[in-house]
Amino acid sequence: MTVALMTRFNRRQLKLLSGGVVALVTTAMVAQIVWPQVRAYRTEAQLRETLELSEPLETLERTREDAREQVRSAKKRLHGGMPSLPARQIEAYIIGRLQEVSWRTDVDLTSVEPQPMTRSGLFDKTVFSVQLEGNYFDLFSWLSEVNATVGFVVIESYDIRIMEHDENEPRLSVKLTMASYRSTQS
Repeated sequence: MTVALMTRFNRRQLKLLSGGVVALVTTAMVAQIVWPQVRAYRTEAQLRETLELSEPLETLERTREDAREQVRSAKKRLHGGMPSLPARQIEAYIIGRLQEVSWRTDVDLTSVEPQPMTRSGLFDKTVFSVQLEGNYFDLFSWLSEVNATVGFVVIESYDIRIMEHDENEPRLSVKLTMASYRSTQS
């Protein structure tokens, strides 16, 4: 049969036919053997490039820990040490912080009267009537430190009176109504 085919085709046609068969076999080999290897190589190259561009695991862990510390710091600035305290201990906590700040700033804390805690939106609100005595700059420092120590406080009302008329540093008596807020969702 091959002899009959060979006589039927001339040499040129036979060469073209055998070239087509070789091309077909080569294409099949490339498709079955070489092409999957090329795809695997490209996939590995892309993966390697992605891994080189991504941050190392230690850096990601450090970044995550830094973010957590920033959240803790923001909560501390906003609430002081109150978020973890039960509602009954908040008054004692705030009064203790007010006294500590008074000692540091040389202000006399003469009276603190807490009022019952109320809920105001997403916050628990604790109101205190506070009486202080000291000079102007010490009282100013006291207010700044209270805000930093206790957390977010609002002075709702105040009354300032001169107790002693010293020209250099008059002694003042201050009555404050201040509210301390704590998130109900901490």
